[in-house]
Amino acid sequence: MKTKLLSLFMLGLALPSFGVEQDYVDRAILTGEQENEVIALAQECGIGKVDRASIVSAVDLLPAFCEIAGVQLPASYQPDGISQVATLKGKGTARRKKPLFWKAVAPWPDRKSKPDHWVSYAVVSENWKLVTNGDAKHAELDDLIADPLEKTDLKAKHPGKANQLRKMLAQWQGTLPAKSTGEVFSNLRNTEKTR
Repeated sequence: MKTKLLSLFMLGLALPSFGVEQDYVDRAILTGEQENEVIALAQECGIGKVDRASIVSAVDLLPAFCEIAGVQLPASYQPDGISQVATLKGKGTARRKKPLFWKAVAPWPDRKSKPDHWVSYAVVSENWKLVTNGDAKHAELDDLIADPLEKTDLKAKHPGKANQLRKMLAQWQGTLPAKSTGEVFSNLRNTEKTR
């Protein structure tokens, strides 16, 4: 029952953000008591409300889904994300407290055919995002709240913030393995080795 309600609740959250009419959300696959519970949860979130300030990532979904379902993550598991239930309920914050980091493989210098595909590393902290190329000699700083389309590089205007994020990124890079081991799944996921 909780799993079905969670799925329907998330459907109720997602549909309005894609411009789906309220009436459709009210009728979407809901029957009986489930309809009342899911609609109450979705209305608590502020149907039709658009949050242009909170910063949410896919890594935040697992902690949020677990909180909604009342399920505790294993004590030994430290998720990269944070629960964003408050944000889903319309009470988000523009300052992300736990930083996000990512790594990608990208060419440098950038190609004329793909001028925006040069980022190798990125960090998001609070409302700030710093991206760098592979050797970190080129970087750009963006304020994701003031400039969500990332049109204006602010590293010259905010050098202290750029340096702070560079240090955070370098510290995180120091935690990465030199190369992939291939052992990328949790030991809780599969107790038997596949042949």
